[in-house]
Amino acid sequence: MSGINQDQKEEIYEFLALDYDVEAGNDDMVYGNYIEWPFLNKLEIEDLKGIATILNITFDEEIDKEELEKLIEEEGYEEGTEYENGNPDFLEKVKYWPSFSEEEEEYEMYINDSSESEDVISTIRKIKKEIINKKQNELTEKALILSAFVYTEDYIKTLIGKEISTTDIDNIDDLLKSMLKNYIGQNLRTTRGRSELYKEIFDEKLPKIPNVELRNILAHDMKTPIIYFGNIIYDRDGESKEIDIETIFKELEEFIEEISDKED
Repeated sequence: MSGINQDQKEEIYEFLALDYDVEAGNDDMVYGNYIEWPFLNKLEIEDLKGIATILNITFDEEIDKEELEKLIEEEGYEEGTEYENGNPDFLEKVKYWPSFSEEEEEYEMYINDSSESEDVISTIRKIKKEIINKKQNELTEKALILSAFVYTEDYIKTLIGKEISTTDIDNIDDLLKSMLKNYIGQNLRTTRGRSELYKEIFDEKLPKIPNVELRNILAHDMKTPIIYFGNIIYDRDGESKEIDIETIFKELEEFIEEISDKED
């Protein structure tokens, strides 16, 4: 997908809820990861519209499915298996051999973060007040809701980082230390990676962030959900779902409190 930038590729990857796997030889030597990008003719029209929106393709809502597939292909979407090995355009966030600088930056950011649950809850409450007590336009309100989800995800990263920071790695060989930092940094950046680190570190499953499907929709297609009399309405698996905005914030606070015992 040389015609699609990293940000767009990552958005499509998250929007379609794709996964990756490891490419290894007969001798178990790892060459890198690979992604199976779905064939456009196998996707639903709503998925195609989502991809087109990410790629900034202008289209009529009544567009023919085959025509939309063609427009997406023309923008550089490539179907089938994409390998990391020898591919500089492979999706950075799921590389087996990631670029060190970005991953180490992620590691350092959260290994040194001193935020407490009270700090995060206080921030989320301030965001809620911006929506409830002030008259904002709808796009701003949706952006604020998304930011509350982002702060919640960051708190998970902080919990993991704090626990890892108690481990002394100064005596490890520099190359191994760099590889370890990159491995942790890479996993902090993905939902699956955070879940795996949390399970490994705390020996229990990471609870699911409430209404996370709304978070994903807001991140990839913010215009679609509708705010109506204090509720936000969005499509979930082909069905309309409506939730009170104050409930969203209340459940995020409860989630943070639920996992805050890991601060001890």
